[in-house]
Amino acid sequence: LPSDKVMLKEIACSIKEHLTSHDNGSWDINIEKNILQYKLTIDGFNKLIEAILSYKLTQNLSISKASDWINQDEVLKEFDLEPFEQRTLFRVLEIIEENYVYVDKTKYALDIIQNYKYVFLSRPRRFGKSLFLDTLRCAYEGRKELFKGLYLYDKYEFKKHPVIMIDFFGDLRSGESLKKNILGTLRGNQKSLEVDCEDITDFGVCFKELIENCYEKYNQKVVVLIDEYDKAILDNLDQMEVARENREIIKSLYTVLKGCELYLEKVFLTGVSKFSKASIFSGLNMPKDISLAPKYGNI
Repeated sequence: LPSDKVMLKEIACSIKEHLTSHDNGSWDINIEKNILQYKLTIDGFNKLIEAILSYKLTQNLSISKASDWINQDEVLKEFDLEPFEQRTLFRVLEIIEENYVYVDKTKYALDIIQNYKYVFLSRPRRFGKSLFLDTLRCAYEGRKELFKGLYLYDKYEFKKHPVIMIDFFGDLRSGESLKKNILGTLRGNQKSLEVDCEDITDFGVCFKELIENCYEKYNQKVVVLIDEYDKAILDNLDQMEVARENREIIKSLYTVLKGCELYLEKVFLTGVSKFSKASIFSGLNMPKDISLAPKYGNI
């Protein structure tokens, strides 16, 4: 609403004035005073923290540092937030700062949640695959408050499941780099889920342990979301030997999922291209390919 935007602008200006009055750019903000002054609701708390971070990020504060700051126990408690990953903060700020419009696609999320266990979606880059995965993750994490006003809000029970998020970023230009990338991603999941793996050198063994230990700790089946499963291949089309090596590495990663089927609630993979079933998915129960299904054309 326009009034909300005006209020948010006033809060942001107030915070900016406070911060710029300190030579050291301190984080020392009287949050309670701002909350009481503007009589903010829980939704307002979230807007306030977004305003703070939006301002500080313009001062060359990295996403990493901002994520570390807001994930402090006292800040999360103050704003009634759940811990989140850096990628989530990036998506939120991208939407806010670029003045994007958020289109409610949670109707499709509900359909997928209710009807399929293994799902594959192919879309070009910058088509919102990662944002859709974030939507699924928040739903499976039981974060109902984030869906207020959206289709999913009153149609899903929001039972909490442990969610393992795998994406491929950074250096993927060799098989060894890809293995390190996977192990780093698994370490991040261990930290966020507060689950340890005994073997931290073999990504296949670690992945299997992570799934089994999550199931045991939370007493709920595990959700595995894989973003751009094919990036390690597509990034190396100029060096086909590495592309083939990376293909075999990610194929062995997906083989783990087949052996953990009893522990899995959902497996959702996105990618830019669909490679032959024999080359990539042979180690995995065949996912339902919804890429060209008319009913999912708006994802």
